[in-house]
This record gives sequence, structure tokens and C-alpha cells, in this order.
Amino acid sequence: MTRILFAVLALTFAVTGCRKEEDDTYSGPVWILFVNVYDGSRPDRLLQQCAHVTWKYQGDEAEHDVGCRNTNGYVKVWEPISEDVRIIYHVDCEGYQPTGDAIAIFSYAQVDTVEGRENPEVTQTVEITLYPN
Repeated sequence: MTRILFAVLALTFAVTGCRKEEDDTYSGPVWILFVNVYDGSRPDRLLQQCAHVTWKYQGDEAEHDVGCRNTNGYVKVWEPISEDVRIIYHVDCEGYQPTGDAIAIFSYAQVDTVEGRENPEVTQTVEITLYPN
């Protein structure tokens, strides 16, 4: 019985923990951090497991955990932006050593407001390599 409960919980997490429901519905300016996660045992290959980015706004204690989208090797972290944003984040994945904390800074002045663009945003892309335990 315990195994069945664990399997149901794991399946629920896999379905809901790796996506953000409102991903395509927010229309205001947003900051976006794309985290490409590579497998340290084969550095030319994106990690196809469900990596997680745990992040928080600098000066805030509330942490947020964002998982992968399907098994595509990247994690997309985003939130609305109305002023300059600084976040602290780290990446982990089961069976791999987690990264240390890193900082990402998003300048509100760099929000892409090209005329006709539907969803203004400011983005960064980082590449992270995780090494097996």
C-alpha cells in the first residue's frame, strides 16, 4: 500500500512539478531565466532528467522551486517585473551534486518592448553542468 501511495505522489509531482500552469497566460512584462542543464558525465549532452531551480528574491526568505518542462534539459524561471530584480538561485537534480548559489540580475530598463510584441520581457540564459554523485 505504501508503494502505491509513493508511486501516486511521484506521478503527481512529475506531472505538476515540472510545469507552470499560467506560463502562457501572463501578458505583462516579465523577467525570464532559462537554465540549460548539462550532464557532467557527458558534457555535450543536456540533462534529460527533471532538474530543479530553487530561487528567491535577494533580501527575501521565501524560496520558490521550479522544475523542468517535460524532459527537455532546461528550466524556465519567470515572474512579473516592474522594477530591477536580483535573484539568488541554485540548481539540483536527483543523483547529481547541486550547484552553489548564483545571482541573476534583471534590469527593468532592458525589458524588450518592441512595438507589436505581445509579451514584453527581459531574459537571461545560463548553462549549468551537474556532476553525478
